[in-house]
Amino acid sequence: MYVIYPEIILDSAHSDAIRENLPVSKLGYQFGAGVDLGITSYFGLFIEGMYSYVGAKFKDGKTRNIDGYYIYYGVTWRTSYGLIE
Repeated sequence: MYVIYPEIILDSAHSDAIRENLPVSKLGYQFGAGVDLGITSYFGLFIEGMYSYVGAKFKDGKTRNIDGYYIYYGVTWRTSYGLIE
């Protein structure tokens, strides 16, 4: 994974929400796995779980990893469906 923007915005989920920009590393990790279920020859459904993290430098001078879990789902549309030889 390559981060395009050099900063991320961190929002707190607590009532005293803090919004701050943090400088991040240009390189991080991202990996996942998914399933695509073909309903017809041209349409299907998919679900994919992913995990990623990137290093960020906080105001105390320490670098920590910011990570996240993601679930993507949706509809797939195939423009070509056939046997690959």
